[in-house]
Amino acid sequence: MARTKKKVGAYPSGMILFSLTLALFLIGFCGLLAIQSKKLVTYIRENYEIRAFLDKDLSEKKTETLYKTITERPYVLKANGKAQVSLVTKDEAAKEFIAETKEDFSKFLGENPLHDSYRIKLSEGYFEEAKLQEVKQDLEQLDGVFEVVYQENLVDNINRNITKIYAIMSAFAVILLIIIVVLMNNTIRLALHSQRMLIRSMQLVGATNGFITRPFWGVVCGRAFWRV
Repeated sequence: MARTKKKVGAYPSGMILFSLTLALFLIGFCGLLAIQSKKLVTYIRENYEIRAFLDKDLSEKKTETLYKTITERPYVLKANGKAQVSLVTKDEAAKEFIAETKEDFSKFLGENPLHDSYRIKLSEGYFEEAKLQEVKQDLEQLDGVFEVVYQENLVDNINRNITKIYAIMSAFAVILLIIIVVLMNNTIRLALHSQRMLIRSMQLVGATNGFITRPFWGVVCGRAFWRV
């Protein structure tokens, strides 16, 4: 029975292509994971709100003027050209409070003690405790603002958790990169080792290193440049 002629670079091509495809998939997955994590962090930061409570019995004209003043501030988040500032009346705030606590305070107080407020979303760059303090001081200086409230220490806790997540992801990415490099290196080495006799024969008849390695690079790139 006639022996099948072996082609340089063709014998291990299936395994090489599978290994490199798997390696590229892992690289792509790692990159996708980083992109999605960045989007998630941005979403969390840009949906954080501070509340600027207004003075009681503030006129409608004064309320609109204050709204325009707040929307012009550089720290206010702009989405599709629109400032992310929303007015919550004291009646709406009372409904939210009752829905959350299941207690109707108006029954024993006889009135609604809450204030109208503006809920303000900030740009991602201001998601720090020090900058939030600056924003609070700036808003409280505006005429018509009674008080500015946000959840203190929550921002620092979120930032610490985000830092931990990034550290874990970075370590995972480094480990994954090392695995990929080792996998690609061993795959190519095995491909060369499997045809060591044929390569040695070609060297003995005067073939250059570039002439011998060209078919293997063709397999790595997914196409055969030259075959024997």
